[in-house]
Amino acid sequence: MPADAKRGQCVQRALFALLLLNCTLIVAQVLLYPPLLAQPGSTLYILEPLVLLIVYAGLMWTFTRRATQDRQAALRVGTLLGLLGGVLWIVNLAAETFLNGAGVATTAPFLLGGFALWSGAGFVAARRAGSLLLGILAAVWAGMITVLLTVTFGFILGLVALPRLVQLIADNPDFLRSGWPDQQAFALANQFDSGFSHLLGALLISTAVGAIGAGVGRLTGRNRSAAH
Repeated sequence: MPADAKRGQCVQRALFALLLLNCTLIVAQVLLYPPLLAQPGSTLYILEPLVLLIVYAGLMWTFTRRATQDRQAALRVGTLLGLLGGVLWIVNLAAETFLNGAGVATTAPFLLGGFALWSGAGFVAARRAGSLLLGILAAVWAGMITVLLTVTFGFILGLVALPRLVQLIADNPDFLRSGWPDQQAFALANQFDSGFSHLLGALLISTAVGAIGAGVGRLTGRNRSAAH
């Protein structure tokens, strides 16, 4: 088996392991705090990220199944920039969680930096392959990796930093509107809801910014070829 294919298989296995870890973290938090299940609507909070993780598993299988050399190259670009985006987003989440007074000016560069990397993945892949679809694929793949790393960190926080999460939601309007009497249960549900919104948002935003990056990459690649 070629070295590139072996690397691709290693990445694929690592990502499926990450998906399984996320599912395990969700189930573990529910088992460790059963009162969560007694709260109204809690089942939906739990199921939402689990369903999207299953969707991610299906997409990853589809993207990597019988991948051509061009698709493998696009996935490699997406993997690299997705990992970099994951580092930025984890730093962003850590700052939001542990830095008192961390505002938009502090966290926005990390969040937007991830978007820029996804678009960059689309640009590079499309420019190299001359394919808009492969560019979008690279961007979506990058977005999926970024968000999987981020939600893993977020779910781990639910295990190791729950008192801090409870403190953060004490004045949360969503908590006050929920009518839940249990702050700890809502802090966990809030983590699950955040994971769901990040997983869904990453798919939508990476497709959008990827299309922009891929469009520019394909156009500039074509112009470069024409110049030669």
